[in-house]
Amino acid sequence: MPEKLDRGAKWLQHGTKGIQLGECRIKKFEGLSYSSLSLTPRLLAKGFFGSIEVSGNYWEYAMSPSKKKARIRDEVLARLAMQETASLMNKAIELTLDRDAKAAQERVLKHFDQTRADVQGNPLLDKYSKELVQVMVKLMRDADLNINFRAQEFFASSKSDSKYMTKFEKHRQAGAPMGDTRNEVEMKMFRYGERVGVDSSTATTGEKAAGARLASFAVSTSPKFAGVIRPRYCSVNFPSVIDGMGAQWGRSHFVLADHLKPNMTFIHTDSFDDVSSKYDPIAKTKNTAEHVQSTKMANYHHMQRLIVNMSNNLFELLMDTSLGDTAPREKCAIIKKKYNLSPTSYVEGHIHAELHFRRDIKKIRICNTEKNGGQKVAENIRNFATKYNIQVEYFD
Repeated sequence: MPEKLDRGAKWLQHGTKGIQLGECRIKKFEGLSYSSLSLTPRLLAKGFFGSIEVSGNYWEYAMSPSKKKARIRDEVLARLAMQETASLMNKAIELTLDRDAKAAQERVLKHFDQTRADVQGNPLLDKYSKELVQVMVKLMRDADLNINFRAQEFFASSKSDSKYMTKFEKHRQAGAPMGDTRNEVEMKMFRYGERVGVDSSTATTGEKAAGARLASFAVSTSPKFAGVIRPRYCSVNFPSVIDGMGAQWGRSHFVLADHLKPNMTFIHTDSFDDVSSKYDPIAKTKNTAEHVQSTKMANYHHMQRLIVNMSNNLFELLMDTSLGDTAPREKCAIIKKKYNLSPTSYVEGHIHAELHFRRDIKKIRICNTEKNGGQKVAENIRNFATKYNIQVEYFD
């Protein structure tokens, strides 16, 4: 966790442990007091900073040109590896495309067999079920991607960052769990460090290099670990509920830009609910990383796998929405109660890219009851929208 370094002696104590004092030039940054400085011991130990000295109420440091160049190079390579995560997974995901398409159609046929006696034995049902699967896939592909939040918390202060960061970058405590569980789930889903999709006997030089970059920057125990490489999470709002399918995190939400979708991965439920389990009771097998990625992870071009794996209740909601039997802009809580869905029952999306507010946010939708955190919250929302040129909508 970030530790406030608010005393000169404490600062120098950490500095002498993690930094070779005297190897860099000293540069002074006026106006930054100890109390405004937060760094983690991990960053210090990794040598992100050059030599540090304390002068009066100010801190000062400098980085040698060679260290600065190396750091910038690693930052660029980490961002490249982040983009390559989905690409390396695609081979494992798409190996079962035909099998999953057939299984999705069989699930639709079974649903009709159990619920619609009037269509049983219809010779056109086979063709219709195949077409309905295509409608269901298109519905998920075209759906809004949402990141939910509580407006009175998210906009309690003005935002200095120009992008939405992962918990591994910001160490946020709000929302879903942080720490070992999150790391274990992400290691299972994305198999960082295992170089999945890179067969040494057939892989190209570029594929081998991509696998090496992931192993270097995505594994949390690596000395070059970069939090930026880990995914940003969202939900797929295929029922078009007014407050997003992740409204338990707050009814206000971002609507993300569609250009993010082709390089994303997806799973049929909240990943903590499934991937964190050591055993898969439905498949009756160990819930290993290989099992998760080869049977559950999906991408934009292979969403049939989501249809195969989602719960019966979520499947019913997807079916009804595809058939036009649900009303758009209903509240999430009402839809989830109607279909007996848990708060974390939704299609989860993983964004393998930096999420810049100006470039990647299509719209902000603010729940009116959540903006009532005082005049400052409303002002911060307006300033944020103006700064990044984002449309704001309000709803009840």
